[in-house]
Amino acid sequence: MDESFAPLGPLPGNHRPLGKRATDWLRARPVLCLFLLTPGIPEYLSGSSSLAGVVTAPGAFLLFLLLNAGLYTSGVLLVREATLRWGKGWPTVLLLGAAYGILEEGVALSTLYNPHASVVGGLGFYGHWLGVSWVWSAGVLLVHAVFSVSLPLFLLGVALPETAGRPLVGRRGLLLATVALGADVGLLLAITRFGAGFWMGSPLFAFSFLAIGALVAAAYLVPRCFRRPRIALHLWGAKRLALLGLLLFPVVLIGEAIAGSVGAPPSLLILGLALLYFAYLGLAVAQLSGGGRERERIAFAFGLILPLLVFGALSQLSVPVFLAADLLFLLFFRHLFRRYPGSQVLLPRAVTLALPTA
Repeated sequence: MDESFAPLGPLPGNHRPLGKRATDWLRARPVLCLFLLTPGIPEYLSGSSSLAGVVTAPGAFLLFLLLNAGLYTSGVLLVREATLRWGKGWPTVLLLGAAYGILEEGVALSTLYNPHASVVGGLGFYGHWLGVSWVWSAGVLLVHAVFSVSLPLFLLGVALPETAGRPLVGRRGLLLATVALGADVGLLLAITRFGAGFWMGSPLFAFSFLAIGALVAAAYLVPRCFRRPRIALHLWGAKRLALLGLLLFPVVLIGEAIAGSVGAPPSLLILGLALLYFAYLGLAVAQLSGGGRERERIAFAFGLILPLLVFGALSQLSVPVFLAADLLFLLFFRHLFRRYPGSQVLLPRAVTLALPTA
């Protein structure tokens, strides 16, 4: 994989603030750092899994934490290691992120197919055709590709830049992650089928794995010249990039809600979400690829995650344990901004041609 998958750079200064000491401790434990980011960002910051269970039901909270780790941490680790060993970059990460979304939401939890799934709401029937909730699928797969997979890997890279280009686990670790992910998916599938009483049917079950296989094949076959964009855009400064990132999650939610309420053709919304996905795919590749401009790229990531934090806080106001996680999140980004105080590479404001990598 090219060196841009996680940016390299020296740690400025010799002082040891709290953030530096925490980074030093995690530097020797990069998989643990990945565990804090996944399922930390997509589940606990967003409120999809409530942190209130730490106080109200610690046993159940620990069980769900293990289940989430078996899904997210194992899945994201396998995405990273596959991308590294194939010598690919961020387009491969995003495609494998979509494949992961089908594995979780389709095979394990059946939310792509069950119109009565609690998390789907009205989108279960809006755009439901041939057994698939297409509108919900388009939105949730975008969310998994960006928030569940790509952002944790990017943040791992800027927090621990020395992990760039090297595996985090060996063959035994890969086997353990594969077994953990498979066992977790199998357990959740059994709970969905026998506990919730929903079975997608053999055709959709087979279709799920065909779709996963097609995305994995596409991720593997992405030309290496796509590791970096041939056209590099100078997309403003840190503040404007943060605002641009901040819009993605609300646009998906609000767009789905408005389209459903006015009875817009589901196909138009699906097309819009697909275009949004490819636009942000190109934007993510342009922003995450190559060295330099770390501060701007961190600002873009901060903007993407901030709406999750707000939605998560609003959903957990009754037991405000989430405040501790939110504070740690803000301190983490404060540490990153201090670590990368400015751009190392200046690009012209106009569109410039970038040299293809060898």
